[in-house]
Formats: sequence, C-alpha cells, structure tokens
Amino acid sequence: MMTVRPHVKYGVKTTMLEGHTDAVWDLSLHPNLALLCSTSADQTVNLWQIDDTKDQKVRSFVFRPDDVPHTPTSVAFQLNDPSRIIVGYRSGYLAQFDVESSKLICSMVGAETGNSR
Repeated sequence: MMTVRPHVKYGVKTTMLEGHTDAVWDLSLHPNLALLCSTSADQTVNLWQIDDTKDQKVRSFVFRPDDVPHTPTSVAFQLNDPSRIIVGYRSGYLAQFDVESSKLICSMVGAETGNSR
C-alpha cells in the first residue's frame, strides 16, 4: 500500500494506492497521461491509472529472464516514446516494456555483479 501525495502543500490530491506487498522503491509519472508506474521490493512493477474518477492498478510487469523474478529498483517512462517504460533491476538487468500490452520488448544485462536478484 502506498500513499500518493503530489503537491500536498497545495492540496491537489491525496490518495491511497493498494497493490504492492513490500516497500515501494521508485515512482514515475507519465508525461501526458494520468498514469503512474511504481517499483517494489515485492518484485513487481505496477502501472496505475490516477485520475479524478477512480485511482486503480491497471497492470503489473514481472521480469523473469531465468525463470526467477528479479527485483526492480527504478522505473521511467521512455522520453522519446512514453508508451514504453524502462525498468532497472537490482540484478543489473534493464528491461523495456510496452505500457499497453505489458509485453517485454527487450532486455540487457550489465557486467557480472554477483547473484543479487
């Protein structure tokens, strides 16, 4: 569960988004749409619809390149194509997902950094 309070001192919006089961590590707002991505220690990336009607989880992204889930630590909407997200993982992987279908587009791994997932 996480509480989103953009611009709390201005009284714009406060809401509770429920969906993660562990600590939330990063958030990214879509540049044009009412979408928010979050990464969590529960090994998921969640996409949220955040608007004036109802805030809700739209979908989750799970990365399992070796049949083992990896822990995401950062997320960003791709600047030149915000229909895609880039997710960084503790294991050294980067993955690109399509926001609409949640399909993995590509992934890469950095230099060997150990077996952290």
